[in-house]
Amino acid sequence: MFTSLPSTSCVQIAASIATSYRRHGGDLSINRSGESGRLLIHINRCLTASKSTVVDVTSRREISMRLWVIAAVISLTPVSAFAVSDCRVTGNPSVFGVDMTAYVAIKSGETCNFPIRIPGIMNNAGVASKPAHGMLKQVNITTFRYTAKSGYRGNDTFAIYGEGKGPFGSGRSVITVNATVE
Repeated sequence: MFTSLPSTSCVQIAASIATSYRRHGGDLSINRSGESGRLLIHINRCLTASKSTVVDVTSRREISMRLWVIAAVISLTPVSAFAVSDCRVTGNPSVFGVDMTAYVAIKSGETCNFPIRIPGIMNNAGVASKPAHGMLKQVNITTFRYTAKSGYRGNDTFAIYGEGKGPFGSGRSVITVNATVE
């Protein structure tokens, strides 16, 4: 049950809580954003006659720790995951259970991601045949990373497969990729 208090009483209560909190824990920030923190106080009609106010009391130490955790998680993300772009692919899209051929153009020594984009759910994927003039690595269940051999110019071929079930079919699809290395 909430009791309606005049604005001055709400401010005095908030100031009293802040003083008490400083005695027990140190630094303090008060925020009226509505996000919950360590201590949440709900005072009805505190600032205006028509709105309720949520006062969020969070220590600066806790805010610093939250920011540190976010920064740590971001720093663990490999830079290469953002730097490699998708291959320029031409060819008709496939469905599970149907093989296809794709064509890729890439510069000598460069790397690109080749995602398998088949509608449905992929259960398994892998390399069916390796390239002769480059390197192929599986990044995750639907994405492969192709690196053309530095100094090589010409054609390269590799094959990848995906197994799954989609709205238009199910089974194993082999995608033969013909790469033109420029």
